[in-house]
Amino acid sequence: MQPFYVILRYIIEFECYSMGRIRMIVKDLKSSKIKGFDNLVLLEADGSRALNISIQSSVADSIAIIMDNICAQRPIIYDTFKQVLQDFSLQLQEIEINKFFEGSFYATASIFDGENARKFDVRPSDAINLALRCDCPIFATKEILDEVGFDYCKFFSTKIQTEQMNTIGDIDNLSIFGVNMLQDLLKDAIEKEDYITASILRDKINEEISNSKKNTNHSEENSNE
Repeated sequence: MQPFYVILRYIIEFECYSMGRIRMIVKDLKSSKIKGFDNLVLLEADGSRALNISIQSSVADSIAIIMDNICAQRPIIYDTFKQVLQDFSLQLQEIEINKFFEGSFYATASIFDGENARKFDVRPSDAINLALRCDCPIFATKEILDEVGFDYCKFFSTKIQTEQMNTIGDIDNLSIFGVNMLQDLLKDAIEKEDYITASILRDKINEEISNSKKNTNHSEENSNE
């Protein structure tokens, strides 16, 4: 990234604090009980509040490729769009999750041409896909977090404890948490010297990673046909 854009990013993030916007990071993807959908978790960069966004599984796969550092054999639409931005000297400046209405999140993408920035309405799932590829900051308004945000650490700590007490013999139920969350819980179990739980979590993490690789390879084979 050019030094000018680095400086511009710092200016944007500084202004965001005074505008009631919060920097977010992509924390994890986890399975949804709704067929064809996954849950994307965005976490405050300097806090514990999170947003849970339901996205189509096909779009979630594109995010998982970046999160898991998988090199796809053929470019997908988000890779192509990133290349178009670069070729036309355009900069994806920021993504903002700024509205929640009737169960759906809304977002805007700000694109900078070197002189002016223009905002475009975009689905949060598409915006986040682009943000991860373009190393672009993701923000959420304070109002959104106040309205539908939840305490990530408290929620999943309670969730995993309930899961372990009720279904410790059926570790398939742990799939709902996603690899990154399971790794956080594994670290916590080890620190508490709860090695039985740690063993269950470690096995499930290895299984989820293996399944992810198999699904990615299968998707690539289908795209090559």
